[in-house]
Amino acid sequence: METWDKARVEELVWVFIDVRFPTILVLNKVDMPASDQNIARICKRYPDAKMVPTSALAECFLRKMKAQEYIDYTEGSEYFYTKEDEDVDPQVAERLKPPDERIVGRLERIRDLVLFRYGGTGVQMAVKTAVEIKGMLPVYHVKNLNSMSCDKGGGSIFRDCYLIAPGTTVRELAGQIHPDMEKHFLYAEGPNGMRMGEDEVITEHNNIIKFTTAVADSSSSSGGGGGATSSSAATAKDKDKK
Repeated sequence: METWDKARVEELVWVFIDVRFPTILVLNKVDMPASDQNIARICKRYPDAKMVPTSALAECFLRKMKAQEYIDYTEGSEYFYTKEDEDVDPQVAERLKPPDERIVGRLERIRDLVLFRYGGTGVQMAVKTAVEIKGMLPVYHVKNLNSMSCDKGGGSIFRDCYLIAPGTTVRELAGQIHPDMEKHFLYAEGPNGMRMGEDEVITEHNNIIKFTTAVADSSSSSGGGGGATSSSAATAKDKDKK
C-alpha cells in the first residue's frame, strides 16, 4: 500500500465502506412539487446507489387517519380507502368516519403525488431494503402462537423482531435473545405449533418461534430491544421431583 497513489487508496476505502457499511439513499419529501427533478439529479450523480423515494410526512398522516378511523390503510400499501370509496369493504365502511373537506384534500394530494407515482410512501420499503442489503433474516419471538402476541395479555403482535445471520440455529437464537434463555432452554415451537430441533436452522419458513425454558417467566421491561425472557412458565420444580 505504500506505493499506492491517492486514487487507489480512495478506491480501497470506498470498497471497504460498500462491504462493511452497505448504504441506501432514502430520498424523503417526494410529496413536494419539485421532487421529480431532485430525484433525477441525485440518480445522475449516484447511478449505482440503491435508492428509495419516500414521504415520511405522508406515512405519518396516513397512520394518523387510520388511527382516527377515517381511512382503511395497511402500512406499505399503495392504496387506502375512505368511507365513500367504491372498493372499500362494506364491513370496513361501517366503522369508518366520513372525512371533512380538509382531510379529503390532503388524502387526495397524497394519493396523487405519492402513492400513485411511487407505489407507496416508501417508509416500509426503506426498512425492507435495509434488511435485504445486509443479508439478514428477520425472526419473530412470540409468547403465543395463536395470537402471535409478545406479552401475556395478548397484545403487541409481532413486536419482538430480531435480525439474524443466515444459518443461525434455534439454540443460537435463544442465546442471542438472552443468555438465560439459552442456559435454561427446554424446547422451541415453530409457527405450526410443532417442536423444533435446537440445531434446526432458522429460515424464512420457520422464523416465528416460541421458546419454553426451565424457569418461570419473569416479565422484562426492556421490550423487544435488549433482553428477553422465557416464553412459557415451565418451572424447574417438576424436574427436581424426578
